[in-house]
Amino acid sequence: MGTLVLRALTTNARLRRVLWRRRVYPALQNARALSWRVPLLRDVTLPPELATLRGNRRPLPQSRSAVSRFLFFSPRGWSTALYEALVASGLRARGADAQFVTCGGGLPICSFAPIEVSPPPPCGFCRTYGNSTLEAFGFVPTDLRVLWRQVDLAEAHPFGSLSSQELPQAAYHDVPIGQLVPPAVASYLRADRLTNDDAALAAYRHFIAASVPIVHACEAALDRFNPERIFMTSGLFFPDALMLHLARKRGVDVLTYEFGHRPNTLVFAWNGPAGLDFDKAWSRCHDVALTSAEQTRIEGYLAQRAMGSHAAGDIAVYWPAMISSRDSIRGQLSLHPDRPIVTLFTNILWDTALYERDVAFGSFRHWLSETIHVFERIPEAQLVIRVHPAEVRLPLQATRDTVMKFLADEYPRLPSNVLVVPPEGTISSYALGALSVASLVYASTIGLELAAVGKTVLVGGAVHYARKGFTVDVTNGAAYEALLRSALAPSQAPLERTELALRYAHFFFYRASLEFPLVEKSMSGDVRLEPSFAERLGANQDPGVQAVCDALLTGCEVGLGIPDSRSTPFSAIDS
Repeated sequence: MGTLVLRALTTNARLRRVLWRRRVYPALQNARALSWRVPLLRDVTLPPELATLRGNRRPLPQSRSAVSRFLFFSPRGWSTALYEALVASGLRARGADAQFVTCGGGLPICSFAPIEVSPPPPCGFCRTYGNSTLEAFGFVPTDLRVLWRQVDLAEAHPFGSLSSQELPQAAYHDVPIGQLVPPAVASYLRADRLTNDDAALAAYRHFIAASVPIVHACEAALDRFNPERIFMTSGLFFPDALMLHLARKRGVDVLTYEFGHRPNTLVFAWNGPAGLDFDKAWSRCHDVALTSAEQTRIEGYLAQRAMGSHAAGDIAVYWPAMISSRDSIRGQLSLHPDRPIVTLFTNILWDTALYERDVAFGSFRHWLSETIHVFERIPEAQLVIRVHPAEVRLPLQATRDTVMKFLADEYPRLPSNVLVVPPEGTISSYALGALSVASLVYASTIGLELAAVGKTVLVGGAVHYARKGFTVDVTNGAAYEALLRSALAPSQAPLERTELALRYAHFFFYRASLEFPLVEKSMSGDVRLEPSFAERLGANQDPGVQAVCDALLTGCEVGLGIPDSRSTPFSAIDS
């Protein structure tokens, strides 16, 4: 039933207007969690992954003498609890002690429930889902709410009146909370400007104030459990960014994870947000040539992404239909056949891929504006701005401040040689890239994909694949126009550069991501737990769980296929 509701909210705009609202949606979710206590209702409303857990209630293997201590920081009452419980069970079977800290609710704001539906957040559902999952595996979680119960919340009151200039500088117990919560604020607002209106300022202040009890709770958890290492999602949002900061202050290593691009894969990072930086892992395999099978695999996968195939994973949600014909694209955009085309690919403005990625420009918006100004001075060339489909293709993550609005506000009349493909447009981004003499990106994944098929790509931000030798990296804003002009002459990228890009693409999409087949998660929100999970855990037969356990036990990087990935401890490669 829960999945059906989410699907209905995604596809039915009228129902979304009724239910996707403050108080209504949280109440609906909380009532759903309460229904799990009633047997007749539970059969209808219980998520299938929790139903699988209920049908596999059996003791999982565990050692009686724990020699290593691990803390699982699990504030999300979501499918992430399944991944964490499976890994913790694998550690427990290998003689380690695994403890869980969950949220417990009670905070005024949450980055997992956006501005459209909270406050209040749906704490009842979140708490019940997370605790039900962990308890089914035999874990007894400790709530953050219990750990900060004795805190005098009056300490948070002064933060409620901070000005827009003071908010980024806010600190508490030497924790720079004003610098740690912006990604959560942006995610909650679905916007990148955090201080430009009353709603944004209120949200920023709420997150700052909510950080006060969380700092106390995280410090108490570290004192109580004294972990050797910590495992948690992301490390970028609230409250995990606070725990990551506090753990690192104490010298405790933290392994974070996020969802990968391919279906049912995860990416990891030690002591930083997952998915943003792969330099250490890449440095160990960038000289390793692809085998014939690996080259065939990555070329096939990139082709699937270019077609918007569901088999390619996350890309499919953006392409319900796709126009790839060059003639159709030229005709639809009225492109001049004899003038060079350059395509700029945007991110959504609140994309975490943009966080702290600025190099030669003050922001993504600054880069976009500067690019338009440059093409005003190059009338013989054509700039196509391809606005990211995510601005409209993710109804439950609707962007409140869009690139389309930014362009309309800043440029009532764009230069005649600057064209825009709106987010709802069905023109293929990949076909546009193929038509272009060069492509411009700030932090979009398509830059890597185009470089891997031999296209010239100029990168404006510090995205993970920049500075690897196969992109033109803009490091000085004053030199930007010269770089753009030099890219206008049609040319094929040198073969060695294309081969390097393809090698990095294989590394990024395959070697640096870990297949985790025990949990299947679709873009529509369906979650499926492999029914044989208990047998596979008991026999140590799941390579995904074992790889993460190996990393946590030894401090090595996670990733199947990275040469010698288990031979060098993290402390050595981090130096």
